[in-house]
This record gives sequence, C-alpha cells and structure tokens, in this order.
Amino acid sequence: MPVWLEMLLNIGGLAGFLALAARSSARGRSTDDRVSGNKP
Repeated sequence: MPVWLEMLLNIGGLAGFLALAARSSARGRSTDDRVSGNKP
C-alpha cells in the first residue's frame, strides 16, 4: 500500500474519532445541564 494512502487513512480515522468524541461530549454536557436545571 502506498505511504500516502496509509497517511490518508490514518488522518481520516483520527478525524472520525475526534468527531465521535466531540459529539458524545456535547451530549453529556446538555444532559447534565438539563438535570441540574430541573433541581429546585
């Protein structure tokens, strides 16, 4: 496999991982805000 193709796959995998991490982190924050906002 050419080196440039391996680098492209690595960069794509890293970008996908970061996107999933950012999405799950944003979900956790919004859920925590809703729960803390409902407390008296």
